Amino acid sequence: MSGSSDKPRRWESLRKKVIGLGEESIRKSYYSELQKRLRELQESETRFRAIYNSVNDVIIVHDPITSEILDANQRMFDVLGYTHDEVVGLYPGNLSSGEEPYTQDHAIELMKAAISGEFQTFEWHMRHKSGQLFWMEWNFRLAEIGGKERLLAVGRDITVRKQVEEERRSLEQSLEEQKRRFYRQTILSVTEGKLEICDAEDVKPYIHSALASLDVYEAVDVSNARHKVEYIIRSYGLDEESLHPLIVAVGEVITNAFKHALYGRVYVGRTDNEVWVAVADHGPGIESLVLPSAVLRRGFSTKPSLGMGYSIMLDACDRILLKTGSDGTTVVLIKNMVQRVPKLSEIPDTWETIPASV
Repeated sequence: MSGSSDKPRRWESLRKKVIGLGEESIRKSYYSELQKRLRELQESETRFRAIYNSVNDVIIVHDPITSEILDANQRMFDVLGYTHDEVVGLYPGNLSSGEEPYTQDHAIELMKAAISGEFQTFEWHMRHKSGQLFWMEWNFRLAEIGGKERLLAVGRDITVRKQVEEERRSLEQSLEEQKRRFYRQTILSVTEGKLEICDAEDVKPYIHSALASLDVYEAVDVSNARHKVEYIIRSYGLDEESLHPLIVAVGEVITNAFKHALYGRVYVGRTDNEVWVAVADHGPGIESLVLPSAVLRRGFSTKPSLGMGYSIMLDACDRILLKTGSDGTTVVLIKNMVQRVPKLSEIPDTWETIPASV
């Protein structure tokens, strides 16, 4: 009957465990394990914070719904100048320059795109606590922190990189301008002042004062435009001897525009002393490195069987203006109107105007 005599003892042992008495207490047996787990969590949190605050990138934790800043690492304070208490509760717009598009509204658009799964890496104009503006590169990513979804903004200061890029662009632009000036002066000299490399402002007067204009969209338009230009210029009274080579040159310019840009617009006009034809396109332009050869070397071609025809133009015209760049090319062919030579009978006898001597 030992079973019945042991029953009270088992109940007593269970009672002590439940109420926490004696060495067999459930509370005592789990207390050390609980303390161990708490220590591990604290150590894990400490390690996380150490890593979180030691990385070189700025890390900002946002509420993905409101965009409010919930936390940030030490690097953020170093870069932006705010303390932890100052930055918590702020919004992206408070840290931005505020100049379009670097505003709160645009920041929210980028956040929404990141939340929807679109990877975001972008440059942003920031404002330091002191008011100084600088550049950072950011990317957004979703993360679960403490069982809640958060949006992490990870960024780095790229101000120095932006300065270097700007200096490089400025240097390249300066070198390009010097190169164009050299080519301009050289080409003008070699062509005895007939061919001038110019800017958009120099060709605008010819475009705006045109008396007629034609579009070239298809290959058949090249020939049609050439014939129409010939008809117009003939009506202006240009002599036949000058007309034919000029029309050949016009054909070269129109063909170049169509082949290089697949579209060209032809302008025709005149003054009392000259007639002119301008052809404008929106092609890639003539690169500076090939510009001298393109306009001076006979038969030069940037592609097989694609001659530029500038030697023909130089022979046919009295002046040529060439504006070329990434936004396209405009060529203006100018031909002086030949002044009519008076007949011998029309020349006054100067002797008759001299008074007789007394």
